[in-house]
Amino acid sequence: MDFMNTTPSSHWKENLRKGHIVSFKFPHERPGGDAPKRRTTLVIAVTKSNDIALALLAYGTTKVNFPAPRRDLIIRINGDRDIAMASLKEKTMFTARRWVVVPLDDPRFCVKDGTAIIGRLPCSYMSRIDLVRGRLLEDIRRQALLHQVAA
Repeated sequence: MDFMNTTPSSHWKENLRKGHIVSFKFPHERPGGDAPKRRTTLVIAVTKSNDIALALLAYGTTKVNFPAPRRDLIIRINGDRDIAMASLKEKTMFTARRWVVVPLDDPRFCVKDGTAIIGRLPCSYMSRIDLVRGRLLEDIRRQALLHQVAA
């Protein structure tokens, strides 16, 4: 696990950064039914609010060939080298169209061997993550304004 400069016994929450890939029980797109499934999830950002550490997470899927709306919110990991460097098993698409903000002590993080971190995207993806985060935050602000106007 030297890709993150940490060991499995270290405190993964303190080391969590943008670009890490975590195992997380992501909520279903539509409420109800089955329990959330364990998913490969991308950390878009880590921040603090009122002394609570929070992570902005994007949904991950290996179904990379279906047409995806909002391509500006997608990060695709396709190349064999990038897949291996990120500790993924196959091509993966992360979409910030489905996102959650959670505290780092959220029980939906799937901790194994002392960490929920399963990999990290190569540095070449960091600017794409920043772009996706910026577009997502624009969407959130726009929705908040629409909500205020409608209230």
